[in-house]
Amino acid sequence: SFGHELPVLSINPAYTRQKNSRNMTTPQLESFMGTGPKLFSPGSSVNIISMPLNASYEADFWSKNRSITKVFKTRYEANQQNYKTLLVLISTEVANAYFNLIKADKLVELQQQEINLNKDQLDIITSQNEAGLISDIELTDAKEKLAEAEATLPQYLLFKINYIVVRL
Repeated sequence: SFGHELPVLSINPAYTRQKNSRNMTTPQLESFMGTGPKLFSPGSSVNIISMPLNASYEADFWSKNRSITKVFKTRYEANQQNYKTLLVLISTEVANAYFNLIKADKLVELQQQEINLNKDQLDIITSQNEAGLISDIELTDAKEKLAEAEATLPQYLLFKINYIVVRL
């Protein structure tokens, strides 16, 4: 990332509190502190606060850090393109599933209409056969057509159900 190209600045704060013993005598303090001015007395406490500040920078003579930054940027852009591609693929799959479901509904509807037409045709052929106007062969053909249409309807319904369960 671009952070590799910037200077590094760090702060490491520290806090210490030191309490002197009341039993420490003045000679002990003098040996501890030296013979100079007395900064604290027995039983007193001293607070020490330190904040070291470190700064460093790596000179990028061979463009190593710049190259790393470009690699990360390129990977990010590739991931963004993969994400957009995935969105297009998902929306395409959803659209295909929607239109296939409409197609399955229409197939079931058309098959039901064919069954109704074959029933009407069978009623007409049956009444014509009873009147002696047509032969039994034509009546048998009409019954077979109706049976085929009725046998096909469950297949379309199963296709629709399977498509809904598996695809969606």
